[in-house]
Amino acid sequence: MSDQDFLSALAGEVSVREFSSRLLELVGVLQATLHHLSEVDRSFAGAGYGVLMEVYGLRTRAYILLNDSGNHVVNFLEFSQRDLLSLFDRISKVVRMVNSLKVASSIVVSVATFTVSLGEDRAKIVNFLFRTLYDDVAEWEASLR
Repeated sequence: MSDQDFLSALAGEVSVREFSSRLLELVGVLQATLHHLSEVDRSFAGAGYGVLMEVYGLRTRAYILLNDSGNHVVNFLEFSQRDLLSLFDRISKVVRMVNSLKVASSIVVSVATFTVSLGEDRAKIVNFLFRTLYDDVAEWEASLR
């Protein structure tokens, strides 16, 4: 558990880098899931390539956050660093259970939308997108049970 856990999420460069590392882990899980889906889901041949490109975009975004963390600090968020990392751990668990390209695509787009919103003076939108992503995760978890 880091000192950042109970502080407002993404409030400093260290917490942005910590988040980017978690995002990189998620990207690896997404790529493994897409590889599996490419073997079992016939729709993958057409739409899967686009989803895979989105995952590559997430990897790029994670490295941007890692290497330019100072420009992606968000002050005054309504959730903690622990809340953020816990949510992304839940997303990783969901991704491991995904059995359709449609759900995988939904996850990738939702995560990408959240990650591109990070930056100075963006607290209002980041708070909104966090709540939305939180609700999305709950729906994905329920649908995969």
